[in-house]
Amino acid sequence: MKNKKNVKLIQCIKIKKLRREKNKISFGIEKFIQLFLSYFRFFSIIFWINHFISNKISLLAGKIFIEIVTVLKIILLILAIFTNTYNNIYVFIVLCYFSIDTLFMLMEVVLTSHVKDSPISYGRSIILSFFNYVEINLLFSIFYLKFKCIKNIYCSLQSIYFSFVTSTTLGYGEFYPINNCGYIFVILQMLINLFLVITIFSYFMSNFMNKKRT
Repeated sequence: MKNKKNVKLIQCIKIKKLRREKNKISFGIEKFIQLFLSYFRFFSIIFWINHFISNKISLLAGKIFIEIVTVLKIILLILAIFTNTYNNIYVFIVLCYFSIDTLFMLMEVVLTSHVKDSPISYGRSIILSFFNYVEINLLFSIFYLKFKCIKNIYCSLQSIYFSFVTSTTLGYGEFYPINNCGYIFVILQMLINLFLVITIFSYFMSNFMNKKRT
């Protein structure tokens, strides 16, 4: 019999555990954010497709679907950047939706890790996290192209370059914001990447130390 998985049920159980925590591991704003991110998963199209595949076919099929979607989102972003289709408002909205869904999913995985099972493979989780990092920064490169808010950016590759340099908080000075829109995007991108690096690193280190103790 194939190993099937009810993704919706598991998510509901996780939310129930968060709401009824007796050891007060999390509270206040942390608890609010954990619940918000957990409930937001029900607004994800990818979540429901994964639920259907995992429940009707197998757990492995659901895992493979997530991997395929992760790679496809990066390919779609790259195509949108180099073909200028990001200027189409519907394409732009879809790309933003998928990247926001990715960001919230990452945050939920990290912030609610204490009430869910360990991943089947930490290597797989690290690889997917890296792809998610690439996806989010490719979206910011679209912002810089679409809103024309960065000085000296004249092509798609320059925008991608600036986005990833900004994500590392380096900055070489050849490109820089020229208006408030640019300043906001740069600040937002640095804050998001800083948060992701810190939380994801601490998440994997914490799980690694716990695994080492056992």
